[in-house]
Amino acid sequence: MNSKENAVKSVIFVMMAGIICKALGFLREMLIAHQYGAGTDTDAYFMANTIIYVLSIISTPISSTAIPILTKLEHRDGISAKQRYTSNLTNIVFLITVIVVVITFSVAPFMVKLFAKGFGPEQFEITVNLVRVGLPVIILSAMLGISTGYLQSSGYFMATSISDLSLNLVYILFLITLASFLNIYWLMIATVVAALVRLIIQRFALYQANYHHQWILNLRDPNIKITLTMILPVFGSVLVNDFNGLIDKSFASTLSEGSISALNYATKTNAAIMMIFITSMVTVLFPNLSSAVAESNKKALGNLVNSGLQVIFMLTIPATIGLILLAQPVTKLAFERGAFGADATQRTAECLIFYSIGLIGMSMRTLLERVFYALHNMRTPLINAAVAVSLNVILNFCLVGVMQYRGLALATSVAATFASAGLMFLLHQKYKLLQCKGLLMSVARSSIAAVIMGLFTYMGRSAIQFYTGNVIIEILLLGATVLGSAIIYVFILFLMKDKMMIDIIKALKKKLLKN
Repeated sequence: MNSKENAVKSVIFVMMAGIICKALGFLREMLIAHQYGAGTDTDAYFMANTIIYVLSIISTPISSTAIPILTKLEHRDGISAKQRYTSNLTNIVFLITVIVVVITFSVAPFMVKLFAKGFGPEQFEITVNLVRVGLPVIILSAMLGISTGYLQSSGYFMATSISDLSLNLVYILFLITLASFLNIYWLMIATVVAALVRLIIQRFALYQANYHHQWILNLRDPNIKITLTMILPVFGSVLVNDFNGLIDKSFASTLSEGSISALNYATKTNAAIMMIFITSMVTVLFPNLSSAVAESNKKALGNLVNSGLQVIFMLTIPATIGLILLAQPVTKLAFERGAFGADATQRTAECLIFYSIGLIGMSMRTLLERVFYALHNMRTPLINAAVAVSLNVILNFCLVGVMQYRGLALATSVAATFASAGLMFLLHQKYKLLQCKGLLMSVARSSIAAVIMGLFTYMGRSAIQFYTGNVIIEILLLGATVLGSAIIYVFILFLMKDKMMIDIIKALKKKLLKN
């Protein structure tokens, strides 16, 4: 079986395994909107959560840098060396994150003052307290990053998907049973508990994978030195990337009440598409990319990269058109209930439209950064991310006065698209991995099919607007519009003999016949 077929099978597998998890994640956001709305408390929670998330991003660079090293160690020295390295890394990172938590507890007021400059005294105090309550997430996320790297390098992808499921289930259980009579602080406590449950499940998976933790602490281990050398630029790259969200919320804190919440709900809606399809695909492809690099198999690496990009174009081009056209009904049916009113729906839908413009760029960037990491090139994504954030800040200043919160969403999309184009250009210039003609043809076919699909989507939106007020009919029409749009899009690609679509259909047939 060739690399392209493996890539297709990987995408299908992870999509099917991850859809339930991501759907529950979206349900979680719906329940938060229902219970807490989009106002002062939620603005404080989302700002605090973003600060904690930025401080917790060590989990991403750890898993990104550990996977190539773990793969190399297993091939060269066996499982025992892999486990010894993982134990040592776990113990070192645990001590570092404990120190970070202690320092952050003290400087939390300064951090909130820096990034939430528009908050009044009461909202400022709530945000500081929420940051302090959520600090254990930093330690838990770091431990999770190491266990994720070990599991995925060993082929245990379902374990990480199940841990995502548990994360959302804890939130949902809290929001359904307790949130109606508990304040916003308890939502942050639920965030900590959810992260803890997620880690416990992954530790159990490590046990199932015959991992045995060793209480060693060796800073002189050559592999640890290599990790630190690799992790610093990756950490900087991820930090700069995630800093975008914090910067946007900092600008939004000076706008009308609920602006931060609107940006957050729109981001989560847009990210749901990426997480179900794109992030899951990259999760599976990354260890394969690392293996291809370790084996010096340039052809296999090129096939994986081009297949991944073709799948991204095939999924995100129609998704972009669909989200732009259906932003208002999707937001209304997803969030407008309880404490989340019509004004919040309007703000969130407008943000969603402008975030959707950057969906293609954001998705490409997720894959392209991992390609550079697999090639042990950590510097390029870091510089690229720094340029993108600088552009985002400049655009925020230019657009926030004219477009308010809408301008913040548009700035993020433009910066992400620019960054992805830069990474693609540099990847082609330095490594000659991209099959430009094939990729352009893929974009052309997907765009033609998506435009035709968009005509049907537009008619569906008109029908939904005509029946506004009847929730059941709105839901049925929205479902029919999405399903009909997807069928039309797939059918047109099939008529155009798009090879990637044909491969996916064949793989689905095989899977259904086996079952």
